[in-house]
Amino acid sequence: MPLPSIEIPSYELKLTTIEEKIPFRPFLVKEEKILLHAMEGDQNDMVNAMKQIISNCLLVELNVDELPLFDLEYLFLNLRSKSVGETAELLLTCQECEEQNPIEVDLGEVQIKFSPNEVSPNVMLTDKLGIVLKYPTVNMLKFFSFDDDFNFDTTLDIIEHCVDIIFEGEELYDLNDYSKEERENFFQQMTQQQFGEIQNFFDNMPRLLHNVEFKCHACESDQLITLEGLQNFFG
Repeated sequence: MPLPSIEIPSYELKLTTIEEKIPFRPFLVKEEKILLHAMEGDQNDMVNAMKQIISNCLLVELNVDELPLFDLEYLFLNLRSKSVGETAELLLTCQECEEQNPIEVDLGEVQIKFSPNEVSPNVMLTDKLGIVLKYPTVNMLKFFSFDDDFNFDTTLDIIEHCVDIIFEGEELYDLNDYSKEERENFFQQMTQQQFGEIQNFFDNMPRLLHNVEFKCHACESDQLITLEGLQNFFG
């Protein structure tokens, strides 16, 4: 006689870039094992683990490689919430005395925040020449560490990865058809004003943000700390 099967609950989540709600199940022991192994590795290991876990837990076909990073982070955070617990205990550093404070954060309150300034992904460089931008995806984490300080070359590389198409009038240009040198030459011809308009798109894109208020247990000062990005929500 076979062993009985364990009934697994399912949930739904609305992402910002997909109209339909996404059904998913929580982590199982096998996914938790994948995550624990990845946490002992480097950033690429974490990226691959996150993609695999999300793909395993989704109850609908979805290409996670194409999800904007903020949607994927929000999805993974909710997976973690439904699997491990809806609260996370974090160590937050007081900005006055630098003492670490254990703070419990309700993950259900964490949402994607939108800028009040809606910026079009279509950026005109001249009267006829323009580019269409897309939001960063999880695969970019394999090439860049968002914890590091970006220099100008790194910023150009990120912009290059986020250009969907270049157009001039009716003519369309796919960057995949051009060499790295040709792509670099194109972007390095931009003026500071043109570069600033592109940067403005990324500065105003949606982000996974959560403000935490607490009183430091050491110096008793009132603290307001903004958590941003998935890595901030793992205690």
